[in-house]
Amino acid sequence: LPLCLSLSVCRRRARARGSKMAPAGSMDFRRFMEALSLACAKAEPPIEPSIDTAAKHWTARKEQALLEQGAVLKVVNEEGRGDANAEEGDLVKFHYAVAFESKPSQVIASTREDGKPGVFVLGKKGSLGRLPRGMEIALQSMKEGERSSFTIKPSFGFGHPDCSWTLEGCGTEATLNMDLELVSITKGVCVQVVKEDSVVKETLKDGTGWENPRPPYKVVAEIKVGDRKEEPRPLHFTCGSSAIPELLEEAIGQMFQGEVARIYARECLGSSDLVPASTCPSEGPVALHTYEVSLLEVIQVRDVVGTQEVMKSRVKNGEGEFPIDCPIVDCAMKIRCVGKLKG
Repeated sequence: LPLCLSLSVCRRRARARGSKMAPAGSMDFRRFMEALSLACAKAEPPIEPSIDTAAKHWTARKEQALLEQGAVLKVVNEEGRGDANAEEGDLVKFHYAVAFESKPSQVIASTREDGKPGVFVLGKKGSLGRLPRGMEIALQSMKEGERSSFTIKPSFGFGHPDCSWTLEGCGTEATLNMDLELVSITKGVCVQVVKEDSVVKETLKDGTGWENPRPPYKVVAEIKVGDRKEEPRPLHFTCGSSAIPELLEEAIGQMFQGEVARIYARECLGSSDLVPASTCPSEGPVALHTYEVSLLEVIQVRDVVGTQEVMKSRVKNGEGEFPIDCPIVDCAMKIRCVGKLKG
């Protein structure tokens, strides 16, 4: 508006002086101002608050306030070793004994009878589900080998909304006494949840390379099922051929050549001609089926043109890095080709 007013004043003054001024149409000023007015008339998009971030912040503040009021109390019975504490995402193995605060001498559930510790992933739904929030906080305060006693209020026990693991006899409204011993910690970088509340993979030895087995790759692997005494033999199979149970293959699909991993499953993953059905060595709320897998070789098999008319199967690994050392257009190459009729 001030700009239009100034232009009108200039025109009147120019006419009064008898001077000439360029016609309005030559500079297309009117259309410019109309476009500018339309642009200014558009409503600015509202700034939406980040609800998820705000909710997480509020939940964390509320949790901290409850912890300061004594929602989880700790007494150290035996000191642990090292300086590292368990963190969210870590796989922890621990023994527990649970009792009601009102009846501290009456143990409701314990892992010490059969000696098999519980195996859980902190902050995630691992093979047995997610722990009560109070137990997660308790374990994150501990070091490997430590044994401590905790008193956990109901809102941080089995009544917590994130908890998906249950113990028979432990209600959601009672304050609990827990005796916890942290046996071992596997850092989160070596842990993958293959399927929530069902299957978890723990890397025992790192592999090499960059390829994960996937259909139609061929694989050579040793698979030890449960506590079977016989030594595993190398198994040869093609990914996607149903040669081994589906979830077991999915877990192996997250491994690299040379890697050794242990697979934990809530239930038996099934059986096949190559992999027998597993039997759980114990019963109870922390009973798991285990599979120890050594991935000996990953053989790349590719559908080169996407129609299965030209299939490539790697016979010998080459040198260099993929893809920067692969031949491209205009590269000079020397090749050796041997042809055979299939069948």
